[in-house]
Amino acid sequence: MFRNVRIASIRGIPIEMSPSWLLTLGFFVIVLGGQIYPELLRDEPVWLYWLLAGLSAVFFCASIIFHELAHSLVARLHGIPVRSITLLMLGGVSQMKRSAGRPLFEFTTAIVGPLSSILLAGVFLGVAFLPGVRDGRSAVMWQWLFFMNLGLGVINLAPGLPMDGGKVLRAALWGATGNFNRATYWASLAGRGLGYALMGAGMLTFLRVIPGLDVITGIWLVMVGYFLDSSARQSWTQVGVLEVLRKHTAAQVMQATLPEISQDATILEVVGRHFDVRFGLCAFAVDDEARVTGMLTAAQLVRLPKERWAVTTVRERMLPVAELPVAAPSMNLADAIELMDGEELSHLPVVEDGRLTGYIQRGRIVMMLHAEIGAIAKGPSTRR
Repeated sequence: MFRNVRIASIRGIPIEMSPSWLLTLGFFVIVLGGQIYPELLRDEPVWLYWLLAGLSAVFFCASIIFHELAHSLVARLHGIPVRSITLLMLGGVSQMKRSAGRPLFEFTTAIVGPLSSILLAGVFLGVAFLPGVRDGRSAVMWQWLFFMNLGLGVINLAPGLPMDGGKVLRAALWGATGNFNRATYWASLAGRGLGYALMGAGMLTFLRVIPGLDVITGIWLVMVGYFLDSSARQSWTQVGVLEVLRKHTAAQVMQATLPEISQDATILEVVGRHFDVRFGLCAFAVDDEARVTGMLTAAQLVRLPKERWAVTTVRERMLPVAELPVAAPSMNLADAIELMDGEELSHLPVVEDGRLTGYIQRGRIVMMLHAEIGAIAKGPSTRR
């Protein structure tokens, strides 16, 4: 229902914020301004507590971006394109356009995030003890930022997927065994174990077994534990999906009949003729000599208001043929899906000997996967 909002761009990497991140910021502001800072700074104006709380939330937001930016910049050094950095309710994520490809690449890309947070924690601790600051009212804010960044770094080193430490563990196992699938399987099991441990700690908190923790902390532990468990399962499922996809080629799911339309046709005409409720929209624009000049999918219509569909032509919104990523008939579907994800496409043209011979649809690939879903649930294979 709610799209991410772009808030900045650093070194060409878009920084986006999910609406769920506002819940996290709101939680910190309320707890800091309404409880923690009033207890640490007694007899101060109320506005000061809320000012420090707001600044703390802003600095912590910047700390998350710094952590994710470290991941992204190292990934770029390894030749891995970065689509964006997104702030989510439980932290942030760097969205890469493709996987690391090598154990060393994954290791360095993963480890740099926690190390950057620990480094930042040291910076905040140094600020807290600067002359003129350590005895001032802002010292508590810098100390809080020290503990939060230190905690962020240490927690992310936990050896289980999807944590950074889980990726470090997977890289180590991958390098030792030469088997990416098996490494992912064991790292995901470790992640699930961490998730169950946190959910168990949360339930014990509800039962007042663990002293010093309140009900809110228990709820938080259960939420984080559930997130870890589901994300770890998803990490393994994703590998299983890719393993199945590698057994098939683009030629096996390719649509050989191209849905053609004039590049001077309106968007409304294209949607009326070529929209499919199962597979979405895909049409290839052709010129007067029947040469393909571009492709139009739903992705090109995201920011076009519906009231303009009747007056906007295909030529104005299509993805030109020179900019189209393409697949060869022999390309395996795992590589095809990775290419589609990287370019944010749901359809991909298939070209053989310089000639457009068809296109593949994400929806048809999903249908094929449903037919072979049993293979995904099996344990790790000995390949890769």
